[in-house]
Amino acid sequence: MKNLNKSEESIEEVINFLNNNIDASPFNQDDPIKCVHCLFRKIAILVLSKKIKIVKINFENKLDFNFKTDQEKNKQGSHWHNSIIENINIFLKNKNLETEKEPKMFFGRADLFVKKKKLYIEVGTINIYKLLCNINNMKDCCIHILSNEKNLVEIKL
Repeated sequence: MKNLNKSEESIEEVINFLNNNIDASPFNQDDPIKCVHCLFRKIAILVLSKKIKIVKINFENKLDFNFKTDQEKNKQGSHWHNSIIENINIFLKNKNLETEKEPKMFFGRADLFVKKKKLYIEVGTINIYKLLCNINNMKDCCIHILSNEKNLVEIKL
């Protein structure tokens, strides 16, 4: 029973991390599983079983991205979303990395894809069911989820 309690505590820690760092899209009416907590639980189990790695990367002390938007108050609007994607695209092109806009994933599309790095980039809110489907069905790639301008969540598959 002690091991079960410890496992449940570990799962809850990862779920809390996901809740605090990934903004779930409110649009999930067609998803077979609508419970964000349940979906995060499935992702947490994948993390704890070491099938995937999740890391938070902070930008506050780095100048990796030079965001030119003042949309922090309305960070989920289309102007904010498009502005962030364009800034990331410019940054990557300046690093001689070829990008593709709205690439197909196993399920749905990402905002950007960096071919050389096998890196999918999602900006703003994300459909958690779509994320879980892609985690379960894609291999040897990385997904970056940028919910705000200060950090991102990196998922290594």
